[in-house]
Amino acid sequence: MEIIRQEYIDKLLRYSKIKDIKIITGLRRSGKTTVLKQFISFIKTNNIATEENILTYDFNNRLLLDKLTWQNFTIGVIQKAKNKNTKIFLIIDEIQELKDWQKSIKTLFENDQINFDIYLTGSNSQTLSTDISTWFSGRHININLLPITFNDLVKYKILNFDKNDFKKYLEFGGLGKIIPFYDDITEMKLLLRNIINDAIFKDVYKRYKIKDKDSFEKTFKYIFDTIGNEISLNNISKLLKVNYRTTKQQIKWMCNANVINEINYYDVKGKRLLKTNSKYYSLDLGIIGSVNGFNKNFGWKLENLVYLDLLKKYEYVYTYKNKNGKQIDFICINDSIITYIQVTKYLVPKNEENSNWDREIGVLASIRDSNRKICICFENETERLDNGIEIINILDWL
Repeated sequence: MEIIRQEYIDKLLRYSKIKDIKIITGLRRSGKTTVLKQFISFIKTNNIATEENILTYDFNNRLLLDKLTWQNFTIGVIQKAKNKNTKIFLIIDEIQELKDWQKSIKTLFENDQINFDIYLTGSNSQTLSTDISTWFSGRHININLLPITFNDLVKYKILNFDKNDFKKYLEFGGLGKIIPFYDDITEMKLLLRNIINDAIFKDVYKRYKIKDKDSFEKTFKYIFDTIGNEISLNNISKLLKVNYRTTKQQIKWMCNANVINEINYYDVKGKRLLKTNSKYYSLDLGIIGSVNGFNKNFGWKLENLVYLDLLKKYEYVYTYKNKNGKQIDFICINDSIITYIQVTKYLVPKNEENSNWDREIGVLASIRDSNRKICICFENETERLDNGIEIINILDWL
């Protein structure tokens, strides 16, 4: 069963009304190609475009790339599009595989004779965003494709909206390639390992011409073993016996490949980012389990899931630490309005043994402003405390 990614189709449809280049980035196997196909189907079905006004190219196809230069590709596109007196939807998958692709896109974008509406996908966010910014001076829109959500799997009756199936999603995530096998745990584990080995490692090795693969894989595993924790690059390099600059570059490569995201600390009073250590989150939950073990680190995975959800709901997502070193997992900002969010598996009351109340609720209560403060939990029921802090069960949050 195909899951329709309607929120992304709607975004592309809204952006189709402006000339800017639309670029979809995301981890390999996250479903970028599927979203493009669904968008094409939508604009055809709703008579927004006809077959002849849509040009598609798939640069995953090595046969297409053999002996193809940016010049003859550009000429071929123009030849197909000329003599059409309407907008041409130009849709190109994995554009970075074409050498000097930016020269071709600039030529087509600036063509005065043909009205090209350009859509690109790519797996390397840094390369694309850097080149697009350099060549097109802000005339582009970035869309980061995240994995299929728990709610989507419930909507399409692949999972039930209950705690047991939520735990299953927390372990295996939402990469499109594994969804047809959600009833086969062994197959999902195998596919996730293949995605890491083929779609991540091999892709990064090829793109950056990495020779010291062991070093990269050690850093990769370390990052996934410490998801959601503050990371010191100095400590990593010393622990793994890897050069500091190499460690920094390796983590940048992971971010570029849309495997992880860096999250910075935010100074609420100064309204600025702090130049300090960062935290990292995976852009898919299944990769965490595949790297550091399934049925482990429930709290980390829960926090990571909330992070992915926040990326869709808020314009900016940061983290926070007060002067006493106590942390708030996320500070989220929309239109200058701040929301503070803590995440924990179980909020243990003050009067019970091993209480985490002060660590989770106390730090929220210590912030003396009127902004919304939330603690998202797995075990606790949703309620509102007398001081206005909200405790929200994860299923209610979703």
